Amino acid sequence: MKGPQVPQIHYRATGFPPSLATTLDGPQVMSTRWPEIIWSAITVGRSSWAGVIRHGEYSEYEAIYRALMVFANFKESTNRRIQKTSAYQRLDPSEKGAVSYFFGLAMAKLFAARRFGVPWLMHLGVYHDSLCPVNFNSNLRPDLVGVDFGTRWLVMEAKGRSRKAPSTLMASAKRQTQSLEAIKGVVPSMRTGAITHFPGRDVEVELEDPSGSGKRHFSLDIDEDDLLRRYYRPIERVIDGAGPFEPVVWRNRKLRTVQLPALGVRIGLDDAVIASLSAKTKVHATIASLLPPIAQPLDQNLRDRGQTPFSAEKDEVGRADLDDPERFHFGPDGVAVWLGPEWTGGAMAREPPDRFE
Repeated sequence: MKGPQVPQIHYRATGFPPSLATTLDGPQVMSTRWPEIIWSAITVGRSSWAGVIRHGEYSEYEAIYRALMVFANFKESTNRRIQKTSAYQRLDPSEKGAVSYFFGLAMAKLFAARRFGVPWLMHLGVYHDSLCPVNFNSNLRPDLVGVDFGTRWLVMEAKGRSRKAPSTLMASAKRQTQSLEAIKGVVPSMRTGAITHFPGRDVEVELEDPSGSGKRHFSLDIDEDDLLRRYYRPIERVIDGAGPFEPVVWRNRKLRTVQLPALGVRIGLDDAVIASLSAKTKVHATIASLLPPIAQPLDQNLRDRGQTPFSAEKDEVGRADLDDPERFHFGPDGVAVWLGPEWTGGAMAREPPDRFE
């Protein structure tokens, strides 16, 4: 008996070091599942969330909104590709632009974790006061900055388009990644432009590693501990604000979980991660030691540049021991997502109103 078919994302990678060619050279296909896509959508840090995390209930609404955007606007086709729904097609151009940009951020997060071993990714807008110079033009800087288990930094510019992206768009994305010169004095190990678009009916992703440096530079005065504190803060607020949490023990891990009041989505966070966030120092080192190791692709990139890589235990990229992979994903950041029947059993192949049958 065959297992359930899973969504596939076709992507093309250009300009990456030869050591990364297995997954980052030319046309490629990456399999995923809807719980992992929702994990990416909920956890990618973006600037619009920064202003609402003071109150748990608003963080909860933001998490619901993100899940709803995926549920309403995307579906799985008969050929296992991700397509736009009829509801998406009826949006006006500005609404399509907003959804496409958001989905581009979610895809950037997914690829950062799966292809670069970077589970912690934040929108640079959150750090406006930490930019040097502070008034650096937002149109010239990248969207996202992230860190891996070995404290190597990734800079990404994420772009989303509802149709085929113009040929000039990647050049713009690469220039934006090149503008960030250093993070707390450390040069990023990788810079990547990521374009999520629809050349035809199906979603495709373009990834490109720029060469050289940009003409205008700015730096970011944060460290890995600060990034992790800000990254987890909205998730903590959701768990605190969505009512009494339900403790769940999964694979010897204690998770605090809450049910979101929409679409059968439950999210959780590893209890050990929550406890580590209260420490004054070594937050990143402690949390990285608690989580299942994943492959560190940036190691190879450092070797290509003659630098010494962090010595970390190797494992399969995107490792997650799933009891029911159609419904559950335990992210490499310790955030877990469960999905209800509206998302499973082939439901995502139907239009949104028909998924509740």
